[in-house]
Amino acid sequence: TPRAMTDFLADRTLSKRTTTRNWVILAQKGEVTPVYFREALLRDLITVLSLVTDRHVILVGPPGAGKRTLVYSL
Repeated sequence: TPRAMTDFLADRTLSKRTTTRNWVILAQKGEVTPVYFREALLRDLITVLSLVTDRHVILVGPPGAGKRTLVYSL
């Protein structure tokens, strides 16, 4: 009902609890998945693929390492 929705949105503690996250605390607890930025690796890959000759590349790594994602980001 509109009244229930108004009451729900008026509750400041509820709206803050459900819409924000303290990423610092979550990271300190180890609850955040690490993110690795690989711009340098991507730049090196583009450099090798831009060569006139010998531009063959094989990406090697365990499953889930991000080989496919790296190629898709080209």
